[in-house]
Amino acid sequence: MTKIVRMAKKQDKEGIKKLWSEVFVEDSESFVEWFYENRYNRAFSTCLEVDGEIVSAMQGYPFNLRIRGRIVQASILAGVSTYEKHRGKGFMSMVFKSHMEQIRDAGIPLVPHTPANTPTFFSKGHYPVTETKIVSIDAKNYESKAQIFPLKEVKSEYGNMFACYTKWSLPYSGIVARTMSDFTLKMADYCADDTRVSILYRDDNVAAYGVFYELPEYIYVEEIAYDSSDSLTDMLKSIATLGKEVRAKLPTDSVVNIEGATSKTKLQGVMGVANMSAFLKAMFPYIPKDYEDACIEVVDRIVDTNNGVYKLDGSVGNEKPHITIEAGRLAQVLCGFKTLDEQLAENNVVVHDKNVFDKLNNLLPKEKCFIIDEY
Repeated sequence: MTKIVRMAKKQDKEGIKKLWSEVFVEDSESFVEWFYENRYNRAFSTCLEVDGEIVSAMQGYPFNLRIRGRIVQASILAGVSTYEKHRGKGFMSMVFKSHMEQIRDAGIPLVPHTPANTPTFFSKGHYPVTETKIVSIDAKNYESKAQIFPLKEVKSEYGNMFACYTKWSLPYSGIVARTMSDFTLKMADYCADDTRVSILYRDDNVAAYGVFYELPEYIYVEEIAYDSSDSLTDMLKSIATLGKEVRAKLPTDSVVNIEGATSKTKLQGVMGVANMSAFLKAMFPYIPKDYEDACIEVVDRIVDTNNGVYKLDGSVGNEKPHITIEAGRLAQVLCGFKTLDEQLAENNVVVHDKNVFDKLNNLLPKEKCFIIDEY
């Protein structure tokens, strides 16, 4: 058996698409066709070939994240798949390591994604950086000023919706910092399926919108943006009048004022670091005063080149470190999902200098972490 792990070639596209379709059977044919015509990029696709057949693959798609107000390049991971008959052979781990190195070589520091089973990636050093609150609302004939449209029929409103998304997304860390082009392409993702949108207007501006799918047993609201809790509540009421339970994906700080609504919080996105030096440089283009000497030792069992001792600006040196931490655990702290104190309580950081540790802990407080985009 001959195994080759490599970046995808031009002729691999159909084989990788076939693998996606057979593994992710819940995805519609129309979405898969759309994805491979508009999102697929072989420069960000990694595959494993066995005797001439693609049996394992994953793909990335580049965009920018906003983390603590800074813009950081990332490549979202999608289509992590292996044919069932080849599972348990270590193929996915081989592809994963190669993909992280491929993304690093492309000059991109971060790899966020939403796994089907989040703990699966802990062994790869990819840990949670965002949470999601799923709000459930019973079907009922509420009064609402929001209007419902097929999403593909309101393209003229995308600019107005984008303005709502941009303002709404600003407080969150780890979220996609979309351009208008990014937003339009994301709406096209949704339009590949039979998707609708509820829009609440105020003075001709979009005060809230919710993009949703009607599933056999309930309605799932995949993307929501809003200017206030009242706007969010009114918009969701319009969807609840359609006769099915509504399940809405929201940030944990959202407030829905609907009697009987229930919620549960779950881990959403994880993140890996393809280039720690570039990540730190993006977060700290200059070292804050009184932190010039702070040194962090990073350990990484997947991306070998991440191992080293770093200053906050991403420069690598030979100084004695003040703390030692795994790359993925440091990513949690930099994103604001966890503090260094929390990592210490969970034995995820080794402290060599408590004074510097305390200063770094104060520099990096918790943030509100959320992301919509997933594949």
